[in-house]
Amino acid sequence: MAATVAGTHLSGDHASRPAGNTVPDGSLYSCTTHSLIYVSNYAGNSWSTWATLSATAGALVFLEAHTASSSAQLDFTSFISSTYDDYLIEGVDLAPATNAASMYLEIGTGGGPTYDTGNNYEWSSLGQSSDGVSRVDSGSTGLAKVFNGMSNNGGYGHGSFKMQATNLQSTAHRKVFQGTKQYVDSAPANIFAVFGISWSTTATAATALRFIMSSGNIASGTIRIYGVAKT
Repeated sequence: MAATVAGTHLSGDHASRPAGNTVPDGSLYSCTTHSLIYVSNYAGNSWSTWATLSATAGALVFLEAHTASSSAQLDFTSFISSTYDDYLIEGVDLAPATNAASMYLEIGTGGGPTYDTGNNYEWSSLGQSSDGVSRVDSGSTGLAKVFNGMSNNGGYGHGSFKMQATNLQSTAHRKVFQGTKQYVDSAPANIFAVFGISWSTTATAATALRFIMSSGNIASGTIRIYGVAKT
């Protein structure tokens, strides 16, 4: 989105922010990516934070996104903070490189982070397929499934989901995810489902999320994470 100019006041996403020495000294830039207002320092060719844009309670604030390109995994390591206790995670047009591969979710902890690949996840999915068959998937061992047995045939389309994540920084409660998803499995059949995931390690705060395939890589697609503003 290109920046728009009104005198020395500008607005746009972070990528569109001009260099600090190309605008008058003291110009303000409202950044829609970070919900910040920056002020320019012409001589130093720099921008510094001038103010934080207030967010209406319930508004979505973009935090982090990654686009796959034959990626072994997509890691999200910077979005979790005390500013939010509720997040929206959106997966768009995700495709596996390997036919019938499943997409898993792993929870990261610590500053590394270290990703939990053990039997600490519980999940359930209830849906209906275009061939008229109910699709139920659940488990309490191994990694939690976001998609189960995806087709890698681009002609069928790929997988998308929206899910809410809560309690990620809690050291007293489980970290939980719930949402809806649509994808084509290797039957092939179009699957529409509601699903939920729980990470049962209550005493440890989450610091990161990883999306990874059961085999092969993530060929394409984007995952974005938004914080739900509290005030």
